[in-house]
Amino acid sequence: MVLLFTLTWTTEAVSQVSGEMTKYNITHFGCEVDNITATWNLRTLMGEPVIGGNFKWEAPWGGDESCMSYNDFIIVQVRSNVQRDWWGWISISPGSTPRAGEGYPYNVSGSPQWNQLICGFDRDGNRENCMTSDDAKYFWQQGFSVVDFKLIRRIR
Repeated sequence: MVLLFTLTWTTEAVSQVSGEMTKYNITHFGCEVDNITATWNLRTLMGEPVIGGNFKWEAPWGGDESCMSYNDFIIVQVRSNVQRDWWGWISISPGSTPRAGEGYPYNVSGSPQWNQLICGFDRDGNRENCMTSDDAKYFWQQGFSVVDFKLIRRIR
């Protein structure tokens, strides 16, 4: 008996980008941050985006080690490798908010809808002006780089 398996691989959206970046001496809603490191892993699985990542931070000497809020999260700025003026932000929400000096908290990757993937964010941490599904897939397929990140807070 012979079994044949056919694997179908789609190149519809195959970009994979992972990395980390550190920033120093920032103030976030009154919280003094000596340094903050963001990590990200942006990939696809069966044609759908899979977004993973996290952040860890250190308070300055004598600073408040628990001043982050459960509403704090990271957004990474992605820029097209083909059209340098085409860019947006991708949200990376930690599973829990880390305390200073405790490293990365536990986190699970998520799979947002394509039309909620690459967006702008307003002052209150809400998505706005997101790319359409078709534009986001095309952006992803053409390749992109992470060029920056921000720590933001969702204000409800």
